Formats: sequence, C-alpha cells, structure tokens
Amino acid sequence: MNRMIDVAAAVIVDEKDRIFIARKRKGLPLEGMWEFPGGKIEQGETAAEAIERELMEEMGVRVEPEGLLGENVHHYDEFSVRLIAHYARIVEGQIKLSDHDMCEWVSMDDLNDYVMAPADEPLKQIIQNRNGSAK
Repeated sequence: MNRMIDVAAAVIVDEKDRIFIARKRKGLPLEGMWEFPGGKIEQGETAAEAIERELMEEMGVRVEPEGLLGENVHHYDEFSVRLIAHYARIVEGQIKLSDHDMCEWVSMDDLNDYVMAPADEPLKQIIQNRNGSAK
C-alpha cells in the first residue's frame, strides 16, 4: 500500500473573487502544474497551522486561515496524498516565489483554463460549485 502524506492547501480569494494559484517550478514534483499553495503537514501540526507556516516559508506572506473548504485523497503511483484545503487571506507581506515559477489571480471560471495538480483538481470543482460558477 502507498504511504499517505497529509498536505494542506490555501485557497486565497481576493476582494474581486479571484483565486490565487501558483505553478510548480521545473525540477520539482508536479513541475509545470498549477496548485493552491501549501505543503506537507508536519507532526503535531494542524492543516491551518501548516498553511500559515508553508506560505511564510515558500512565499514570504503571512496568511490567516478562514475555514475548511474540503478534503481530497489522491493516489499517485508512489504515494497517496490527503489534501486538506482551507480558505485563507493574506494579511501581511508581498508574494515572493521559491518553489513556484509563476502565480496568477484568476476568476472562478478561468480556473478551468489551468492544468491543476491531480490532487487539487477536485478542490477546483468544490470552489466553483460553492460560488455558482462553472463552465
């Protein structure tokens, strides 16, 4: 059986209802795919705490989690991921990319134009369904 990795993702929505996504840089797993930023949940850490830590480490911004969006389990060949997503907002800092080579603020409908990491894809559907928009 594949090992299960718990991962947290931040779904950041701005005042114009655009969602923040970032593209994994070359040389990293899932390179070239878009995702909701976040990372591995460390021992003894909640998903919300992991989002706060990961976005500070990877993007230099302080975020405030604002509630659970949903959860998805995805099985890759070598391992499985339990992705736990929280809505969040940026409260301090300017985005600086390290694990990503690009980032975008996109509308709910325009999310469909981006190739998301497989574990993130179902979250995209949850977001669009909750907001009443989907192509």
